[in-house]
Amino acid sequence: MSLWKKLISYSSDKLQVPCVNHQQQYSGSGLLLFDKSTNCILLIHDYTGDYNCFGGRIKLEYNNDDFGVEKTACDELYEESRTLLSFDYKKLSTVHYVDIKNNYHNELFRCYIVKLELPLDIREQFHNIDLNKLPYNDDYFETNEIHLFPIEQFHSSTIFQSGSTKATNNLGENLALNERAIEVILAAKTKNIL
Repeated sequence: MSLWKKLISYSSDKLQVPCVNHQQQYSGSGLLLFDKSTNCILLIHDYTGDYNCFGGRIKLEYNNDDFGVEKTACDELYEESRTLLSFDYKKLSTVHYVDIKNNYHNELFRCYIVKLELPLDIREQFHNIDLNKLPYNDDYFETNEIHLFPIEQFHSSTIFQSGSTKATNNLGENLALNERAIEVILAAKTKNIL
């Protein structure tokens, strides 16, 4: 069982529940940011110990909200970027997405692929955020690093063969990706979104 699937199975049902949206059951949502100026995707190093797309479980407050999936995706971007990045959930209706199936719970994770231009010093800005000024909420402290990963490496048919989960960032470092991020990248590649 993947780590992502394990994390979902251990989440508290009292705090977070699947959101019924568009006739599908979603357990979570997020964003994968593609920087048009560098042809890279931005991934976060999160509590899983690997690099991942921005995202998380649908919050209870959004369970009966028609835009719960979209709002969660944008909330996760804001929280996991430590308030550095934000996106208006209303604009997600025009953005491509992929749905990743979680077979363990028969739920879906929706990831929106947002193409934009990020600041050249995005990583420096992330590290210069004053952690003492962040809201006192664990959600803002799940991420400890961000990196850009050149997209061309994901077009290779051998990128994740032999069970490898590693990809090279724009600094030349070979870093492990979370299974959810890999599934999102491969699905977006298959749909010709990336």
